[in-house]
Amino acid sequence: MRNTIFTVLIFLLPTFSFAQWAKSIGGSSLDSGRRIVVDGSGNSYVAGSFPGTVDFDPGSGIYNLTSAGSDDAFFAKYDLDGSLVWAKSVGGSSSDYIYGIEIDGGGNIYICGTYRNTVDFDPSSGGTFNLTSVGSSDVFFAKYDMDGNFVWAKSIGGTLGDYANSLAVDVSGNIYITGYFWNTVDFDPNSGAQLLTSSGEEDIFIAKYGSNGNCIWANRFGSTFLDKGISVALDGNGNVLLTGTFRGTVDFDPSNSTNNLSSIIQLDDIFLAKYTSDGNFVWVGQIGSISDQKPIKIVVDAGGNSYLTGTFESTTDFDPSSGIYNLTSAYAGYDDIFIAKYAYDGSLIWAKGFGGTSSETVNSMAIDASGNSYVTGNFPWTADFDPSSETYNLTSAGITDIFIAKYAQNGSLVWAKRVGGTSYDSGLDIAVDGMQNIYITGYFNGTVDFDPDAGINNLISNGGYDIFFAKYLPDGSLSNSNVNAEIKIFLEGPFSGGSMTHTLDSSIPLVQPYSISPWNYNGGETTTLSFITTNNIVDWVYIELRTGTSAATVVSKRAALLRNDGVILDLDGSTDIEFSGVSSGSYYIAVFHRNHLPVISASAVSF
Repeated sequence: MRNTIFTVLIFLLPTFSFAQWAKSIGGSSLDSGRRIVVDGSGNSYVAGSFPGTVDFDPGSGIYNLTSAGSDDAFFAKYDLDGSLVWAKSVGGSSSDYIYGIEIDGGGNIYICGTYRNTVDFDPSSGGTFNLTSVGSSDVFFAKYDMDGNFVWAKSIGGTLGDYANSLAVDVSGNIYITGYFWNTVDFDPNSGAQLLTSSGEEDIFIAKYGSNGNCIWANRFGSTFLDKGISVALDGNGNVLLTGTFRGTVDFDPSNSTNNLSSIIQLDDIFLAKYTSDGNFVWVGQIGSISDQKPIKIVVDAGGNSYLTGTFESTTDFDPSSGIYNLTSAYAGYDDIFIAKYAYDGSLIWAKGFGGTSSETVNSMAIDASGNSYVTGNFPWTADFDPSSETYNLTSAGITDIFIAKYAQNGSLVWAKRVGGTSYDSGLDIAVDGMQNIYITGYFNGTVDFDPDAGINNLISNGGYDIFFAKYLPDGSLSNSNVNAEIKIFLEGPFSGGSMTHTLDSSIPLVQPYSISPWNYNGGETTTLSFITTNNIVDWVYIELRTGTSAATVVSKRAALLRNDGVILDLDGSTDIEFSGVSSGSYYIAVFHRNHLPVISASAVSF
């Protein structure tokens, strides 16, 4: 093992800036940010809908898109600072919506949703790729490259209305889509046939497609009533976790075997089901009561545990086994929010409920690598966001306000924040990056201060409802001071012309390698092979910001990339390594490499 770091030059550049941000885009009508995802480099991808002309550049520049119909779908990429990278729109003469967006390890973008009539899914100026719906609303799913360029688009649908609500993408680029359909639909978008027929009204579907959009399998479940697939997620083994609502009796096993669930009365109960990557049944569970319940989002952690959020009324049993674990809403007839955690075998781990004097709405959930869960939505009046016997009330400033809340591994409240104006404001989706920064999107009206604390960060809508997207620190705050460090190191080893060689760059992992002992760093930093080769990257390094007389206290930590000239680069290529949420003081910097002994600055730098 090499044991020398050849040269270490460290420059601390303190900055006191808004590393987190809130941005708005919108026209004179009703615009909505419906989905947001974030990649390993901190780029965020926002999807939603808009009518008319909208400037998608939240800065001083102008990048207008104009809808072809009453509502077009858009998807846009923004960088680490919330600045526009690109924006694309697809749409026809009617209303078209995106309900799901995901990115794969190569930066490709997948969307799904519904469309009517004829829509050109190639957003470029020189290309055309039209799809035409068969019924009143058909399902589409499409793939675009990292620059938003069209790759392919597919359509499935019958003579009535068919809807896609959610999609997930596995490590091989296979796509899983869920939603609901009427009558007979061919789920093979190519020349083959994969016909499914609903039992009555709307039936649930779950379908798997290859990286080129070809149908691998499709399954349906349903009764003679209304049944819907709402959210789909994948575990680390490629198993499919599915949730939605059903009424009556439904067989959730697509094979010749039978695994029935029956709703308590003819109102919506929640199902939670698991299938293999081949679509084979594993288990199914039920959440129900004498009132309606609605699941919104399911996510899965590295251990295969499922996290579910949604709304419920009255008294509801959240234990899908023969046991009973009831939660009761605060006021009869009004919706409260629930979050629940289930083990890999579907057994209940915990369930929590919270709410206020009216109906609250949760629209999305995300989890971090430590198993903390984050939810967003909207609430009117006063709501208690602490599911324990303690109280943590938030009170809306307007008709409905946006909330963001974080809950620990055991479901206990960590914090809850609100932002809102005098009208209707709502968070519609939430994502968390590897540093536990939080991204949300949704809509707002009028003037809204998006700083939930003492600071002020007002956004003003242009007309009706505008799109917002915002990035918050792990503690839910919007602004804080930050430390930017310029670091230069040279590792002992072969050199060429004064620079470290990088002939093994193809073997550098795309995910930071310091999660194992002795570093035990669980950050989610990722990169691409293109970034590695373009920037002459030698390897990953792990950096700690330390304080105290013995430099024993770690206040912040990062993984970053070492260039062959010794400069350490942030994930976006910047030479300033940002440590977010760090106040002014004196700090040591420790740098670790997996094949060398670590090094620390000789003294603390004060600023």
